[in-house]
Amino acid sequence: MGSGGATQFVTGDMSLVAVLSLYGYEGEMKSEDGHVSWSYEEHDEQFVRVLTDYRQGDCRVDPLRFSREIATVRRAMYNLLGVTPKRVAPPPR
Repeated sequence: MGSGGATQFVTGDMSLVAVLSLYGYEGEMKSEDGHVSWSYEEHDEQFVRVLTDYRQGDCRVDPLRFSREIATVRRAMYNLLGVTPKRVAPPPR
């Protein structure tokens, strides 16, 4: 975190980014040397609470919403990197 009243939180954890997005926080995605990170300029008490709960394993979100959100985060990351993910066929029945 920075100084002078301006704070910044940076993470490369896609799961955390998806959880933060479910709580309404959108970070700025950046790519450097093939590594993607998200930075959050402003955050309030709820942001810190969500982050603390996530790190302690106490954060609870709806599994279906999380699954959809992490897919959205992954697509955005692949777009930024210029990667086209391969589709995997389901196993035969």
